[in-house]
Amino acid sequence: MAKPRITVAQSVRLYEKAKLISPGGVTGAGRDTVPHPIYFRSAKGATLTDVDGNQYLDYHGGFGTAVLGYSHPEVSAAVAQATEDLGAFVGVPHEHEVQMGDRLTQLIPCAEMVALCGGGGSDALYHSVRTARAFTKREKIIKVEGGYHGWHDDYAVSTKPPKSGTNFQHLPNPDPTSAGSLQSTIDSVVVVSINNLEALKEAFELHKGKIAALILEPVLHSAGCIVLDQAYLEGARSLCDQNGTLLIFDEIMCGFRHDIRGTGAMLGIKADLATFGKAIANGYIIAALVGRRDLVSMLAPSGPVFYSGTFNGHPLSVAAALTTLTILERDRVTDTLQQLTKRLGDGINQAIGECGVSAVCQYFGSVWCLYFDVQEVKNSIDLGRSTSPRADQLNDTFRNWMRERGVYIHRRHMLRGFVGAAHQEADIDRTVDLVRLFLKEHANELKPA
Repeated sequence: MAKPRITVAQSVRLYEKAKLISPGGVTGAGRDTVPHPIYFRSAKGATLTDVDGNQYLDYHGGFGTAVLGYSHPEVSAAVAQATEDLGAFVGVPHEHEVQMGDRLTQLIPCAEMVALCGGGGSDALYHSVRTARAFTKREKIIKVEGGYHGWHDDYAVSTKPPKSGTNFQHLPNPDPTSAGSLQSTIDSVVVVSINNLEALKEAFELHKGKIAALILEPVLHSAGCIVLDQAYLEGARSLCDQNGTLLIFDEIMCGFRHDIRGTGAMLGIKADLATFGKAIANGYIIAALVGRRDLVSMLAPSGPVFYSGTFNGHPLSVAAALTTLTILERDRVTDTLQQLTKRLGDGINQAIGECGVSAVCQYFGSVWCLYFDVQEVKNSIDLGRSTSPRADQLNDTFRNWMRERGVYIHRRHMLRGFVGAAHQEADIDRTVDLVRLFLKEHANELKPA
């Protein structure tokens, strides 16, 4: 079994310097970790290499972007060719963005029209909320507790897991993600507890005729891997129809990872609007808002909802996206990812059973999450327990233990990982073996309370 072997001198040196020139020494809250960030030099396939020369089997996947693995040769070649043939021009229409839009309408059942965006998923999500409000002439948005839908104020409410030990409510008070958020914006968001259809009904009744949209991740990956009940998703669709409210699927994280058509289509639920990003271009910068023609056509210049962006439809990102989609469909990549993820999740759960500890690995498609101190995470109460101060400490202990043995799991509120096409069965089995060893070594800390 692999023994601790990493050195961190260069990462620590960079961290000390970076703290003087950028907030916390990193370029965003999602990149922070304890006791210090690891600074990386390169990525290839399923391997990350840091500035100290350590190599890691990676389950971060660039927040899930690297569905094919880092630096996929076909995608890299397509971008290189596009650079030579097209150049990195921006701000004017080109034929490849038309091809990209057409491709998405062919793949995604709910996509009658497409609006390409040049930034991350927050761009597409921002356009979705404006479109919903303009179309319905209403202001309020319903979102699920613990769901993250971008950094802008309109959705950036109650994005963290609920605190363990709190009085869990069907409709928790909206909690702004950021200082500086306008109270009027916070008040426009209605928060509902996870996987709770009664809470959703209550929210619609309490704010009757005022709800512009309900936004959901078809699988709640912002909170790790919480699979929403089919009855809940069907009930959400029905409630939206009954109340003249738009259903928006946030597929930024799960889109194209679980099914080439999108996860909504996989689960048989058709949204009015949907947002895609991350895995769409295997790490290159692009996102898309898709949906009904009467909704997407409200965007400028055909409609009154402002829509623009210097890097919208960037030709190099479009080249990466078109190639990624071709590979995903040609090689039936999502089938392989599901098999690998099942092997990983089942192996970890078998190890949990053997060690008699309080934990569970939940998985769906190509995303998995290891939760401590619970046997299942289905709702807000479960999530709160799995992210208690004690569980938080266990999470950090696990991440650091795995990192020292050459496996990288990125720091978030929970232990979420992404499987990519560059992972092999041997990688999966090695990971399961390491998790089993960790559970054995920490069995006393992980015994059921």
